[in-house]
Amino acid sequence: MGKKQTVTSKERLINSAKLLMWQNSYHQVSVDMICKHADVQKGSFYHYFSSKSDLGTEALEDHYEEFRPLMDKIFSASIPPQARYVFFAQAVYDIQKTMSDDCGCVCGVLPVTIGVEIAGQDQEMSDAIRDILKRYEMYHQSALRDLIAAGEIPDNIDVEDMAGKIHSFVVGCLIMARINNSLSTLKIDMTSGIFDILNIAKNNG
Repeated sequence: MGKKQTVTSKERLINSAKLLMWQNSYHQVSVDMICKHADVQKGSFYHYFSSKSDLGTEALEDHYEEFRPLMDKIFSASIPPQARYVFFAQAVYDIQKTMSDDCGCVCGVLPVTIGVEIAGQDQEMSDAIRDILKRYEMYHQSALRDLIAAGEIPDNIDVEDMAGKIHSFVVGCLIMARINNSLSTLKIDMTSGIFDILNIAKNNG
């Protein structure tokens, strides 16, 4: 049997920050709350992080890396591009449903939740959030290029512009789901909305 991996104090702090900030909000969660949840002394916190902002930035990057393998799988070139969006919308719903079941409310998406809160207040975190959201947008660019190659959308489409529209629509759906504390929009409207933006009929075959 392999050795059991030990979660370090730093990892516990990052995991606690992700969970608490996702379930609540960035400003609502204090360093004391994070330390208590992580069962880490406050002095240890400042050994690893200079501030809550510093931890928040690392937590956002860790959050992205946590979900990157799933995005890589969904947007794999081995999957037909239309099917990628069906799988993507289902994955978004499933993640939000799991979080909602665990904490009793719709949590939305962590980078956007924090980004809205700290806009204009923390340049370093804002830059990190924009970079992370741009990485998600790149998956849409890849799918669009494959849709063009398959002849399913016109080849004169501005891929970056279209990817931005799809990404903004998805983010908007997640924001409204959190505001309304309801998953109905994600369940019903996300896939059809993406295909409306693409101006193609969903292939049910």
